[in-house]
Amino acid sequence: MDIYDFNPELEAAKKRSFRILERMPRTVKQMREKLQKDQKYSNEIIELVIEYLKEYHYLDDMQFSIDYINSRKNNKGLKVLLFELKNKGVCEDVLEEVKEEFSDMETDAVIRRLISKKGIDPNTEDRKQREKLYRFLLSRGFSYSDISNVISDLKEEY
Repeated sequence: MDIYDFNPELEAAKKRSFRILERMPRTVKQMREKLQKDQKYSNEIIELVIEYLKEYHYLDDMQFSIDYINSRKNNKGLKVLLFELKNKGVCEDVLEEVKEEFSDMETDAVIRRLISKKGIDPNTEDRKQREKLYRFLLSRGFSYSDISNVISDLKEEY
């Protein structure tokens, strides 16, 4: 069977995939899972639909990853974003490319903005509040050294 042959099941699966993509972009893995969850389509049909969507760039894990990071890089570190993409089914090769592309991401500015947003002054806060701030920023995917550098820079500025 070919993706260009007319097949009612294939056409129904294509329509379903476009309805899925209308709501939000998906990775290849997410689309496969959504179509399998319907339990209406054979694995062969699902693979043909995915091939069709990839051919016309409706599904593109690289572009999905770039868009995903660009939309979230002001609140999270690259480490967490890559972890989230991996959980969404993006393959290791794509993750490595994206990691290289965003390796020069300006984390200091993001950390500063998050500290400011929290309303915390590193000079006046006690040890317990600083530890809480570190945990918060670490959970957002920033490295301990980046956080320490920014906090020490903030202390020097005041």
